[in-house]
Amino acid sequence: MFKKTTPQQQLSFFSTVSQHLSDRSKDLYSKADAWHNIFYREVFCRIDEDLFAPLFCQPSGAQGRGGMRCQSRVRR
Repeated sequence: MFKKTTPQQQLSFFSTVSQHLSDRSKDLYSKADAWHNIFYREVFCRIDEDLFAPLFCQPSGAQGRGGMRCQSRVRR
């Protein structure tokens, strides 16, 4: 079954990158006005996830192989 992502459960897009950066690079990545942080706030967070609900099979929430079986049932 499709479940909409809550903002509290979703990690920042660049959260794991900072573990591999030097202190100077970490400062650049953590700036609120950096292009990637602006993109995350203004574009990525505004994607309407409900548009993608049909890609997931309702009973199991599976995608890919399970979604293909789900789609084949719909076509019949």
